[in-house]
Amino acid sequence: MTPRQKTNAKGRYIMKIAKRMFESQGAWVEVARNNVRWFPKKTGGGVFPLSMRHDFFGIWDAIVVYPKGRKRSQRIFIQVTDVGNMSHRREKIVASGFPVSPHDLLLGYRGRSWFRVLHGPDFQGEAEDWKAPKTPPQKKRLEAA
Repeated sequence: MTPRQKTNAKGRYIMKIAKRMFESQGAWVEVARNNVRWFPKKTGGGVFPLSMRHDFFGIWDAIVVYPKGRKRSQRIFIQVTDVGNMSHRREKIVASGFPVSPHDLLLGYRGRSWFRVLHGPDFQGEAEDWKAPKTPPQKKRLEAA
């Protein structure tokens, strides 16, 4: 496994934990998926597919939506990274000019399901520590009437 593959796997793992945390609070989470792009072959003509990383608006890893009637904002953009990369991600978000709300979050994974959380719009306030649940929430099954 190459270092790039390890980094991608780690990112998917951290995003899975963050998704579990928000879903346990009753939210719907949409994660940015990879896109397939086609590039021309250098020799022989034709094209080949390559799966490329994709973020919402170029900066957000996921969109979290809470059902109506909740105290929180109904729509939250989140960026998930490890704690060591939080300052780099914060700079990228601020430099993008995206209209960040106070509800948008920058989550830095600390390990063992713990996240350091910073709130928008500038991500410079007091950091909070959040813990994700160990098990995913159970989906409610529809009963046949």
